[in-house]
Amino acid sequence: MNKTSMSRRLFLKYSGVLSVCCNQLFVGTSTLFSSMNASAEMVLGIDELRSLFGIIKRMFPHKSLKDIHYQIVVEKLLEESITDPKVGQLIKDGISNLNDSVAKTMVKNTWVDSDPNEQLASLTKIEDTDFFSKLKSTTINSLYNDEKVWKVFGYEGEAFSQGGYLHRGFNDLNWLPEPPEEASPKVEGL
Repeated sequence: MNKTSMSRRLFLKYSGVLSVCCNQLFVGTSTLFSSMNASAEMVLGIDELRSLFGIIKRMFPHKSLKDIHYQIVVEKLLEESITDPKVGQLIKDGISNLNDSVAKTMVKNTWVDSDPNEQLASLTKIEDTDFFSKLKSTTINSLYNDEKVWKVFGYEGEAFSQGGYLHRGFNDLNWLPEPPEEASPKVEGL
């Protein structure tokens, strides 16, 4: 077994904790890790998870998506943090640096508590960091590859396994008006 793989025992231990923690996190309970005896072993604390959730929502805002859709990304990042300490440290340092920059330049003490425009400004400043890149790539891969999110956006998925687009969705532009007849002239001989 290499260093980055996770044993079955460790997976079961953290997956149970992860599901309880994430459920409590998004209900708004402030005692996210209080039920966990080995909270010192957890990589990210409640404040860091809330910050991470807020950062992802600010980076990829969609009015049609619910918190549960963003929770998928937080869970993925938490899983990576557990299996790879470098990812956990990257996230901890990134959130800490964001909070430090907010505390120095803005009225609030943490990024989560700051104004949405201030949050966006502080994220814009860190676009070139490894932290931002990690959150961006994980969100793109987790959020936009989720079939539940596809349904919200109205995307029906790939067409190959369903016969292709020719007979399924090729000409279903019901949001556009019908084109005038002269836009598609008839071909002689057909």
